[in-house]
Amino acid sequence: MTDVVEEVPIVDFAPALEGTTDGLQTVASAVSNACTNSGFFYLANHSIPKLLTDRVFECSSTFFELSESKKLEISLERSVNFRGYIPFDARLDAGNRRGTGGSGFQSHLSDDQIDKQPPDAAESFQMHAELPADDVDVLAGKPLHGPNQWPDALPEMRNTLLAYYDGATSLARCVLEVFAVCLDLDRNYFVRFYKKPLMQIRLMHYPTHEAGEHVPFGVRPHSDAGAFSMLLQDTNGGLEIHNKRGEWQLVPPIDGTLVVNIGDTMKLWTNNRFQSTPHRVVNTYGASRYSVPFFANPDYDAVIEPISTCIDENNPPVFDSLHCGESMLHTYSRIWPSASVGRGVSD
Repeated sequence: MTDVVEEVPIVDFAPALEGTTDGLQTVASAVSNACTNSGFFYLANHSIPKLLTDRVFECSSTFFELSESKKLEISLERSVNFRGYIPFDARLDAGNRRGTGGSGFQSHLSDDQIDKQPPDAAESFQMHAELPADDVDVLAGKPLHGPNQWPDALPEMRNTLLAYYDGATSLARCVLEVFAVCLDLDRNYFVRFYKKPLMQIRLMHYPTHEAGEHVPFGVRPHSDAGAFSMLLQDTNGGLEIHNKRGEWQLVPPIDGTLVVNIGDTMKLWTNNRFQSTPHRVVNTYGASRYSVPFFANPDYDAVIEPISTCIDENNPPVFDSLHCGESMLHTYSRIWPSASVGRGVSD
């Protein structure tokens, strides 16, 4: 069922895609072990076609090869809802910070820490669900609900990423069924929290750097905010996790797999049973690195509380509750630039 690359197991997801109780249980056993130990696993034999993932990488490299002026036409600084392009030297405006976090959630983003950190050595593009202009939440101005920005110079990018978004969303819902079985819950337990989710795709480009003492972080050490993430890697290395021995351990690319990791939302849902493991990117491999993380975030209005099957006399609740939308705003506005409310293209 599983093979091991160091401490990050490879999980064959095919039985779960069959939709049977036995298939879900088989996969859940392997996933539960991974989430309790490393918080990371490779997902093999998933449902996203290689032809589509190849198109996503082609689209990503073509986009990042555009001139800076073309990319900045869809800068994230034009959006109040964190959609668009983020350049290498992006700077934050503390006046645009919004939202409220909570105990045990994104602890690396405290104001005294985040203000001292240099920008990551990466550029990126991000999108969320493509909502129509007459969507009730868009009309109401609900945070994190609004239009995506797309480059005029690359018209095929929209259809490619929306197709990948749909495929990853479908897969994420099946992964949520596995998580529910892991936690001795009904397989549809998480459906109530994912009616109109804040799922997100990010295209990442990391230039290579010379190895040495002061190599810049492509992405500084962090834990993800959402329930879990599914990472599509190219053939260049760079992803590292902070293992239980206190060492930074490489998670090398494996063809045909996605790397899944637990985020702080799932960590809190499971009362710290599942590990939200710090990770980073350091690219010293002689070529640009491209990756595509997909973040399986719940609905804006979802309220996260410790799941009953994760609480007992030896494991009392570690927190009361967390508002998903407010916590996402708290995270996003501390790591990415944005327009001030009332001035962006996503009003």
